[in-house]
Amino acid sequence: MHALTPLSASGLRGSDVGSRKASLIAVRRRGLRTTMLLLLLCAATASCSMHSSPATSIDQQQPTPAVRIQLDELRARYSTAYDQGDAEAIGTLYADSAIRMPYDAVAQRGRQAIVAAARESFSRRRFAPVLTLAPDDLILRGDVAVERGAYHELQRFNSGGAAREDGKYIFVAVSRAGAWVYLWSTFNRDSAAHRF
Repeated sequence: MHALTPLSASGLRGSDVGSRKASLIAVRRRGLRTTMLLLLLCAATASCSMHSSPATSIDQQQPTPAVRIQLDELRARYSTAYDQGDAEAIGTLYADSAIRMPYDAVAQRGRQAIVAAARESFSRRRFAPVLTLAPDDLILRGDVAVERGAYHELQRFNSGGAAREDGKYIFVAVSRAGAWVYLWSTFNRDSAAHRF
């Protein structure tokens, strides 16, 4: 992150200073929101390492049946879009400002970057996948949900044979206008896919 130059040393005049100050305040507010979300994620992660039942060990809301159904549907739509190689459908599941952090790759920042990366990945894919997402824990605070779980991917190769990849994931979802979308997502495999 770049250091902020003091306004008095910037050499800006009158209205430029006011506009610069407003921009800096907006940047600081966004930074504060991001920091708060990071702290929530860190608290969830720390709780997971200290307790056998992490989701129940920190103060949280219990999801209503409607919220649980919406999050289940979001997860199912992700699996379906992934299995079908539908990059545009993947994009609809993410917020405009989302960040996706896959293993062995740089972070994808923003919905357009996520769609572009998915499109490229799907074009190189030489197998038909079946992705299963199995949630282990859910932490809900207002319009933010943190879900931790395991994934299992069966890969049936076009040339014959198959493989299975197992791993884990964390999704941070936010409710926007009554619909849940992913804000951050990250996943990591346990080991290279096992062929059989």
